Amino acid sequence: MVDSDTDVKGLNDAGNFCGNSYNPPSAFVSIGGTVSSVVVPGAVSTNMNDINNLNECVGTYQIADRGFGFRRAADGALTYPILAPGAEFTILRGVNDKGRMVGSVLKDYVYQAVYFPSPGAFAIYDYPGAVETDFTGINNRNLICGSYVMPSESGGLVTRGIIVRAKTATSD
Repeated sequence: MVDSDTDVKGLNDAGNFCGNSYNPPSAFVSIGGTVSSVVVPGAVSTNMNDINNLNECVGTYQIADRGFGFRRAADGALTYPILAPGAEFTILRGVNDKGRMVGSVLKDYVYQAVYFPSPGAFAIYDYPGAVETDFTGINNRNLICGSYVMPSESGGLVTRGIIVRAKTATSD
């Protein structure tokens, strides 16, 4: 199931973790020392990117030339597809204990950051003037980390980190 060619992508406070194996390619989660493969039905590839303290995981899977996000509940049930309509790819990179998810979408050849307060609702974020924006994690206070890419004065590109706060309808 998990071989020596692995990449751990997420770790929670209990020491449970998730990630990807590359030989053969597969996603996995380890909860309480039990390792399980994660496969989205019909996917040609599945990648696991984060796990919260409730043992919910998020990741991305691919079917043909499109990518979609998914969430795995602690009991193994999958919620998919999670996507931003119109995007070629939706990549989920982080999930907090409230189930709020972050990542990026590829739309019209541009990566934009995305925040999902739930699987059916989303907000796109572009850093002003950036050519690319990505969210990589979210904590339980709804602080989101990520990065953006800007043109530099020398004509190249420069990547900078960001921290933003997700506004929610409730006071949490």
